[in-house]
Amino acid sequence: MLKRLFCLLVAVTLLAVACGDDATGDFTEEEQAVIDAFVADLQVDDDPSSTFAVEATARCSAEESVKEIGAARLSELGITPDDVVGSDRAMALMIEEELQTLADAMLGCVGRDF
Repeated sequence: MLKRLFCLLVAVTLLAVACGDDATGDFTEEEQAVIDAFVADLQVDDDPSSTFAVEATARCSAEESVKEIGAARLSELGITPDDVVGSDRAMALMIEEELQTLADAMLGCVGRDF
């Protein structure tokens, strides 16, 4: 029981650190451009009940995705600041580990209070 509680606390702490209020200065100009494009794409749906309707959630998800996958790899997959809509095509090209990393990065931001 104590071991499970410890593991849960470690997981929550890692999640809090992963989506902390990082300054945008941590990203290159290219990475920031991809992040901004992702945020805009995530918020295209004007539905206020959308998971990414909160700008901070969309930004956290975009930042974590770029941080974990990397702008260079996203570019290899065809995702650029000018074409983030091609993400369906890119997801088909990602290996399983990248897909899991992407899902974890995005879901880690959902439901957080910013």
